[in-house]
Amino acid sequence: MVDDDPVVRACLWKHLQVHREIELVGETSTVATALEYCRTLHPDVIFLDINLSQAEVFLMLPVQAGNPRMQIVFLASPDDRTIEAFEIRALHYLLKPYSAKRVGLMVDKLLRNYASLAIAPPMGPQAEATALKSIWVITDNGRLKVKLSEIVLIEAEAPYSRLTLFDGNSYLLRRAMSQWESLLPKEEFMRVDRSLIINLRRLGKVERITRDQALITLRGLSGPKELGRQPSLRLMQRLKAATLLR
Repeated sequence: MVDDDPVVRACLWKHLQVHREIELVGETSTVATALEYCRTLHPDVIFLDINLSQAEVFLMLPVQAGNPRMQIVFLASPDDRTIEAFEIRALHYLLKPYSAKRVGLMVDKLLRNYASLAIAPPMGPQAEATALKSIWVITDNGRLKVKLSEIVLIEAEAPYSRLTLFDGNSYLLRRAMSQWESLLPKEEFMRVDRSLIINLRRLGKVERITRDQALITLRGLSGPKELGRQPSLRLMQRLKAATLLR
């Protein structure tokens, strides 16, 4: 967090700290110190007051270019002439005075952006070999790198979702089911109904109990999951199609 007014920094942090995904690793009143922090702490997000020396502020942009995951949020006043430029260039900005609503909307935007960046294929000649092998998630204890092969299922717990891994650990995450559906490769994962996504490679057995009910067994899960008629039919059709393709 870079702002030359400690009262403003304290106000922003008051609104940020209610979001469990945010950890403040450094704050300063100067760009010079911020640059040093970036070299040693490698932050994901920089909150940067645009009213600091313009020449100094834009020294931060090359730092961002060297780390494509880093996001900069410019801190601006409503009368700043730079706001229009931010909007045209689709840059992040947060208007003073800060409010819980404004800060909350910005945090949600940052998390959505980070989620999409987190599974982006890495640069370089090994990109294809490593693409879509893992994703980053934000848990109560910080960021966690998760191999896609270790995911057993994802269940909706509105407005969040619960991720269950093969080792038995589960995590309540601030990520909607629709986001998971767009992130995960369709050939390995299936959203069988509105509240459940399964890893098809972890699927053990599908057992129809009644006309309107089926039980599925997933490797890494202690007990079976119940599916209704339409979800179980969709799953059976998917499995049948996969068999025919082989």
